[in-house]
Formats: sequence, structure tokens, C-alpha cells
Amino acid sequence: MNLSIDPKAVSASGFFGACVGVATKRLTQDAMYGVGLGVMGLQLLNYLGYITIEWNKIGDDITKRIDQDGDGKLSRKDFQIILNRFLEIMKTGMPDAAGFSIGFVVGLKLM
Repeated sequence: MNLSIDPKAVSASGFFGACVGVATKRLTQDAMYGVGLGVMGLQLLNYLGYITIEWNKIGDDITKRIDQDGDGKLSRKDFQIILNRFLEIMKTGMPDAAGFSIGFVVGLKLM
């Protein structure tokens, strides 16, 4: 069995994985920033009496959309399923999927 590994492919895949990890982290933070600003604005209007918000209904609707394992609640498992699907899409066609995955984790956690 010949397990030849091209070091250029490994380093390129790892580099691309790190880049995708950094981009994912940044986009996630930016999305959360935007949602946070929206909630602040809506809550201010709610507080001032201009609108009434049914936060429980919003929470239930979000849970129905994001719940991946069908248990009716949001859990770490749901987000793990979403992350795994995302990684499968990002790794497709990469010369070294393991290198990409390691690079992704490095970019997401350490950069």
C-alpha cells in the first residue's frame, strides 16, 4: 500500500482551511453583532410602547428552524450537525480533507 502525500497539497489545504476558519469566525461574529443591534432596537421600541414583541413565539419559531435532530430544542448536537454539514461542503474537492479540517480549527480557534 503506497500512501504518498503531497506536502504542497497538505499545506495548501491547511492554509485554505485556516482562511475559511477565520472567515467563518468573523462572519459569525458580524452576524451576531447585527442580530444584537436589531434586538436592541426592537426592545427599545417595545419598552417605549410603540410595539409589542412576542419573544416566546420568536424563540419557538427559531428553534423549529434550527433544530436539526428533531428533539424540539436547541442543543450542542444541533450546532454540531450544522458545523459538520458546513465542513463537508467546504472540504469537497480539497486535496487533503484532514489538513483542511485541521487548518479550519486553527483558523476558527487560534486566529
